[in-house]
Amino acid sequence: MTVAETRRLRRAEVAFLSFGFRPFFLAAGVWSALALFIWTSLFAHGGALPSWFDPLSWHIHEMLFGFALATIAGFLLTAIPNWTGRAPIAGATLGWLSVLWLLGRFICPFSAALPPWLAVAGDLVFPVALAGTSGLRIERPSSAVPSTSQA
Repeated sequence: MTVAETRRLRRAEVAFLSFGFRPFFLAAGVWSALALFIWTSLFAHGGALPSWFDPLSWHIHEMLFGFALATIAGFLLTAIPNWTGRAPIAGATLGWLSVLWLLGRFICPFSAALPPWLAVAGDLVFPVALAGTSGLRIERPSSAVPSTSQA
């Protein structure tokens, strides 16, 4: 690989993980189509996943925890820098958040083969991590704190 190709590849990697909408809106779109295909196939052929959920409940769960949560994450991780004037969550942190979202998508269909606590933890680790990393970026400026003393 030439130096120019290496630089171009690095720029592409950095660009993909530079704002939250890029990985999460892509994930939401791909996952909604894939989950719908899986659910339709299970529904049409009478199959089931090795999951704690029946096919309809799995579909509902994945539209909420998969599609909707990825969309919310993409919006929040892009809007918070605009609201606060701070740098966006990007790079490795954004990459790890994406991996945690994927972890929940891979654990849920096979949750019956796992201990229940592990299935629940795998599903909830992403929303908790998203809330934590987003909360660290949102901070009220000290000038906006009202004074409680009257002189």
